[in-house]
Amino acid sequence: MNRLPAVSLLADACGFFAGIWIKDLLFLLFGLVFAQNFGLRVNAVSVFGLTFTWNTDGTWTKGARKFSPLIQHSLIGRRNADGQYEKDHELLYSVVRCLVLAACTGVVLYVCNYPLRVWIWGVPGYSELFIGWLCIGLCWMVLQTVGIMIYVYGISMRRLGGYVRQITRRMRQGESLSAMDLQPLEALPYKNPGKPERLLYLCLYLTMLLLEERTNELKAPTEQLAACMTQEQFLLPETLAYYWMVFYYSRYELNPAAAQAYLSRCASAIYQDKDANARRVLAYYAFGTERDPVRARKYLDEAWEALDRFSSGEERELERRLLQELEWHLQQQKQA
Repeated sequence: MNRLPAVSLLADACGFFAGIWIKDLLFLLFGLVFAQNFGLRVNAVSVFGLTFTWNTDGTWTKGARKFSPLIQHSLIGRRNADGQYEKDHELLYSVVRCLVLAACTGVVLYVCNYPLRVWIWGVPGYSELFIGWLCIGLCWMVLQTVGIMIYVYGISMRRLGGYVRQITRRMRQGESLSAMDLQPLEALPYKNPGKPERLLYLCLYLTMLLLEERTNELKAPTEQLAACMTQEQFLLPETLAYYWMVFYYSRYELNPAAAQAYLSRCASAIYQDKDANARRVLAYYAFGTERDPVRARKYLDEAWEALDRFSSGEERELERRLLQELEWHLQQQKQA
């Protein structure tokens, strides 16, 4: 069989990426259907840039489409009717999800037995090339998922990532973040933490500084956070980090160029997010960066409306305080 090399390479690439996308879709569907049984909830979905965000009132909001080659979703802890976090079983969720992926991969390998044998030992056509590399993609995803689980729940638990998980669990159990006495990143006894670990910890540390009104200490950890966000592609797990950067450069260190740059990268998520924190970030952006008090008032009113549905405890009180501060600034500008 005479094959065009370019078309053969295209079939290979399409098959491999199809395997990756099938894994991502499978994990997304598994999360949407079963996450609640493990004390978790899917709170954001992005399919090739088309983003959907879960609202605290139980609805989903569709965002503007900005093409991305990724299929992503993020998980948060599930809350009960009283607004308290349920006990989550994240490790068990990850194990079951991995087993489902492995089982589905086995089914695909069985169903595609004949074209796979042609691909390995015969003279494959374009369809056999596609199927062969699709199976390689799925098998690679199984190995990658197992590797990530071993790292996250084995190696990472003894590193900064494990410390971050401890902090998150303590918060879900009702312990105050400001009472945990978090230290600057460089003061922690963890050597060479990865970027995802640093990003998550810095978000928590900056929240603690805000809770304690230590605003003069925000600059250094914000710069450290920016160093973790060098990737151009917007990733859903980094949403809160982007929110922070937009807020910081619109409120504490006015830098319109930086605020605009971070906002443009997370626009598909933040504009559709109806929770109080997202509306508050947009209100400060409108006030500090756009110098538009009318838009600031619009977003501020939306934030007040969503406040009682957003989070609980000290997180809610922090949001309330930040909204009151912007109320004061708007009143001062109106009187001037």
